[in-house]
Amino acid sequence: MNTVLPHPNPPAASLQAMRQPASNENLGAVSSSVYTSQEHIYQRRQSPYILSNNAYSSNAASASISNERDERYPHNATVAIFMFPPLFLTLWNHVSPYPLQTFLYLSLAIYAMDLANFRDLYVGMCVFGAVIMTMVNGITSLSNIADDEITGSNISLVVTKVLCDALLFLCASSWATIQAEWFYKGTSVTTRAIENSLHSLLVPLSVSLTLLQMIPHLIDFRGPDETAKLLPYIFSAFLATSMLSLGSLSNGRRENNQFIIRPKAAKLHIIILLLAPPLMFTLSFYQRIFSKNSLSDVWLDLILVWCIPYLLLYAIQ
Repeated sequence: MNTVLPHPNPPAASLQAMRQPASNENLGAVSSSVYTSQEHIYQRRQSPYILSNNAYSSNAASASISNERDERYPHNATVAIFMFPPLFLTLWNHVSPYPLQTFLYLSLAIYAMDLANFRDLYVGMCVFGAVIMTMVNGITSLSNIADDEITGSNISLVVTKVLCDALLFLCASSWATIQAEWFYKGTSVTTRAIENSLHSLLVPLSVSLTLLQMIPHLIDFRGPDETAKLLPYIFSAFLATSMLSLGSLSNGRRENNQFIIRPKAAKLHIIILLLAPPLMFTLSFYQRIFSKNSLSDVWLDLILVWCIPYLLLYAIQ
């Protein structure tokens, strides 16, 4: 029986040919695992309000990775905290009782459609409910303007308020739509679009409408001059709190860091936080700022109004 023994001293070229592919594969596996772990740690540290292109690109990449969804909408409590107080104040303090009555009737109708399992009618009532509320709110708001107060500025303010209320009604109808489990699980593309719109609009709307309802009470306690000085600071604090509360939440799997505030909406919120308070202060005191006899206190307040939003943004990050 003839056996072939291996060569005791194989050539160096054959050894290099045998070892080189294995070493490359091992190095590639090690480097990829290290890169994956570093990227995993980097993504977990991200926030939607970080002013960095890497943050947005990694966030978008993680959003494309995560495909797991919950059976029900997971952020009901947080969204309800930011949506129902301005909605209640808007309807309760309205000049007419018809918007509040219409809202209650529509809520009962939507609840009845849900109990009867009329799916198409349920979605239709949620969608057209926002349209009906906007029409009732607009008609009652414009019809209650006194004849001696019909001016261009007053009408513009009322129309702006009606538009903001319409967006709030849209948020309420979107929230009611995604409460249905069959709708939330069955139409993933539609529900994601509804969620993105809801989360993007809710942050500035809740702050603006809540602050708008607080203005008469602030004027009674502090006077119009002090109220105009305090409004930019209160707006900045409320908006930063909303951004911090909603911006820290994530959809899907937390290890992929898919935040509920999308990158474009985060940029818009940052712009509002940095520009809205200075513009509010400038429009309120532009005569004092640009006057020849302007005091140093006005310029100091203007500098503070410009600086405090940047400090709040730094705290959020």
